[in-house]
Amino acid sequence: MANIDYYSRLCIPRDASIEEIRQAYRKLARQYHPDANPETRASESFLRVQEAFDVLSDPLLKREYDDSLPRIPQYIQINLLYSNTHIPKMDEAQLVYALVDLQAPRLADSAHSSPLNVSLVLDCSTSMKGTRLDTVKATAIEILRKLRPQDILSVVIFNDRARVLLPASAHFDLKKAELTIQMLDASGATEIYHGL
Repeated sequence: MANIDYYSRLCIPRDASIEEIRQAYRKLARQYHPDANPETRASESFLRVQEAFDVLSDPLLKREYDDSLPRIPQYIQINLLYSNTHIPKMDEAQLVYALVDLQAPRLADSAHSSPLNVSLVLDCSTSMKGTRLDTVKATAIEILRKLRPQDILSVVIFNDRARVLLPASAHFDLKKAELTIQMLDASGATEIYHGL
């Protein structure tokens, strides 16, 4: 059961209340119910939503399901943002991006904490021309300056293709890295998939 994410099916966080579970179910049930949605896959989606609700609305089933899920330390906060909340029916394949934001508490003594492995993926396509790219460059440089000597950094840039600007290393020349980022120009299309 842990391989099925009932919370994602209802688009709710794991700590959702029973009322939030009900509200999410009602909203999705109205959207996918076969009486209201003639699309052929709507019925399948409705059954998946119904299954998630049946488990999450029953206290015993929910507890059993929650116990089967991988444990995430409580001090780590997870936020998800999807590029699209509804995918229209189409014959061709579709792509949805998910931004996963993990936030851990700041440690008082960060010098003794584990090294970070940071990879910056920078959009250098034509759509970033001007102020947008200047902001990206300034932010990237600010991140570089906050890294500790034991931290690992890599920088990837993309437009219609991707290129590793700085390979992963804990021993990078800060001034050279800053200059390399400062020299970036905007050109080409936006193919984020290559960058990722």
